[in-house]
Amino acid sequence: ECLRMMLHYARLPFTDEVISNEDWPARKASMPEGRGAEFPNRPVGNRGLPVLQLPDGSLMPESTDIASHIAAAAGPPLLPAAPEAAASAKRLYDQSQSLPLAWPMVCLVRFPVEQAEAIMNGEILGEWMAAPKSFADLLPALRALAAELGERPFFGGDRPHYGDFGVWKQADSFRLLDPAGSASLGSAWG
Repeated sequence: ECLRMMLHYARLPFTDEVISNEDWPARKASMPEGRGAEFPNRPVGNRGLPVLQLPDGSLMPESTDIASHIAAAAGPPLLPAAPEAAASAKRLYDQSQSLPLAWPMVCLVRFPVEQAEAIMNGEILGEWMAAPKSFADLLPALRALAAELGERPFFGGDRPHYGDFGVWKQADSFRLLDPAGSASLGSAWG
């Protein structure tokens, strides 16, 4: 979702193809191997989505690589011109796609809301034992980001850089699953 938002924000033309759960098994073998996820039972080289088809027809896996590509194509403000600010945007986006921040979104992508809430509340764990076990595991990371954001409207300053889109998506997923917990973060995402 944050990749789509970045493309819209930058006004970059794209064709959005959504692959249904029913069609995914037949399409999976045609997808490039990615680095794999940091979850149990997810091998390195796992084929997954999103994938970006480049103008030459090649396929780019991995959300972090796709976000960097979109930001580079868009330029400022998605990819700030100042090297320190560009490094901060990359750090925040990469952080948003890793545990513990990615945990609520992963739950929402894989499970119905009720089951995702049960997982996040520590009621259902199963294969996810190595992942954060509850909202409480996520709150310190979100609080640190809220403190880093401070009173600014965006991490990028007056306008968002691509790290803002990644962090917003994870905070929004958290807000959906735990409105009370997200309210405890204050005005940043509550």
